[in-house]
Amino acid sequence: MYSERTRTILYFTVCIPIRLTFAYLPVLLGETYHAYLAALTGAMSLGTLNLALRNEPSAQTGFFGGHAWWAPYRAVHALILLLATILLLRRDKKASVFMFIDVLLGLVIYTYIQAKK
Repeated sequence: MYSERTRTILYFTVCIPIRLTFAYLPVLLGETYHAYLAALTGAMSLGTLNLALRNEPSAQTGFFGGHAWWAPYRAVHALILLLATILLLRRDKKASVFMFIDVLLGLVIYTYIQAKK
């Protein structure tokens, strides 16, 4: 398990950049790849919803081994990804907007939780 400091660094240097890149892909790649991106976001949405509905200790652990501070917000994250999936299936580049909102929401929630400490 990583220390809290290391997990914070990984969040800002790995997680956020990957999610920002992923959010930009519908614009960058064009409509030809929207179906592939929809399959990916749909799978992510279902996986996130599965974790949100499970009440197991393993579902409360984040990717880097620490407490998943975002666990209470997984259902919202799943819904945003589902909306992005629907837009991608309609070949609508506005799917990027939802994915950027998801990243922004994650940053706002993280900042809020850190400010409460």
